[in-house]
Amino acid sequence: MSYTIAAHFKGREPTEQIIKSIVLSEDNGTKTALTSSLEKLKKEVNTFLTECIEKNKMESPDAQNILTIDEDELDSEEETSIEDNSSLRPNKVPKLV
Repeated sequence: MSYTIAAHFKGREPTEQIIKSIVLSEDNGTKTALTSSLEKLKKEVNTFLTECIEKNKMESPDAQNILTIDEDELDSEEETSIEDNSSLRPNKVPKLV
């Protein structure tokens, strides 16, 4: 008998897509074997995710431009938000007894 340990994506939408997996045989079920297998799986998953991130950066170099924020717009929003919140503040601060 053997056991499979698999790494899945965890996110908003459930998925059955396996990133990487390892199979442990019952006769090799020692703690040391399990620990080393899990470490190997962890490294493989990290390598896979790093490759995906790098690939995504290469395929969409203009992705950084999408998140560009207009500084003037940001400043005006902050000023408006401060003015709006000033009316919500109490005139007196209650004393703690």
